Amino acid sequence: MSADPPISTTAINGTSTLVFALDVRNIGLVTLQVQNLDPSQTFSGFLWRKVAGGLDYSASTMPDFSSISPAGAVDGQGNPLDSVTADIDVEGSAELVFVGLMSGAGGDISWSVRKAGPKR
Repeated sequence: MSADPPISTTAINGTSTLVFALDVRNIGLVTLQVQNLDPSQTFSGFLWRKVAGGLDYSASTMPDFSSISPAGAVDGQGNPLDSVTADIDVEGSAELVFVGLMSGAGGDISWSVRKAGPKR
């Protein structure tokens, strides 16, 4: 059984803040979980990718992280709305960057990345 990946906490500003950057040239899939730790602000996260090191980053259209509710938020059935997990196919990517911002002055998130499978 493989060990769990590390969990990191990052302070996020009210402006675009770098959460992490990964070289994914040898990885086929990345699973990312982000949890908003701030009880009063919404976190918005964005994935940037590039196919080759010499290109500029482009924004992904993946909406999963675009609006993560404040800590403790739940839906009508009690399901948490403050944490999101998504599988990201990075088969054709060279680099993956995750940036985000808080709806107010700033707060913290926790996050973890699991890398799976070599590129085919």
